[in-house]
Amino acid sequence: MGKHAAGAHIVWDWNGTLFHDNDAVISATNAAFEEIGLEPITLERYRELYCVPIPRFYQRLMGRLPTEAEWERMDTAFQRHYTLHRTACGLADGAELLLADWRSAGRSQSILSMYGHDELVPLVREFGIESHFLRIDGRTGPSGGSKAEHMVRH
Repeated sequence: MGKHAAGAHIVWDWNGTLFHDNDAVISATNAAFEEIGLEPITLERYRELYCVPIPRFYQRLMGRLPTEAEWERMDTAFQRHYTLHRTACGLADGAELLLADWRSAGRSQSILSMYGHDELVPLVREFGIESHFLRIDGRTGPSGGSKAEHMVRH
């Protein structure tokens, strides 16, 4: 039967895993940083420091947690810029084939993402891959939370 038994289930992350949006994330992150006077960062630095919840990531960069006002300004800027830049992004190389092969082998899969649910589902549908998943669960609450909270619902 091979390494992965029939009936195995994969829970995929969306951003940066199935959806290759690194450029949009870095552009939006730097726009958020500009809102409160932080220097821009590179993709390498982002990868080195990134964590969730997002305020903790900002703490690693700033040496302190952002104030509530800073968080709101940064989050608003991030969401606005990400929405503009994500339109140029596509699926990760090989993602479509991998999803199709996994499904055709009788295995199931789902998406669990911190990306907003109301934006995630139409985007997955737009790429024509929705039928590969038993569930697609994006974030339904405010941004900045932890994925652990979100997993309980999934």
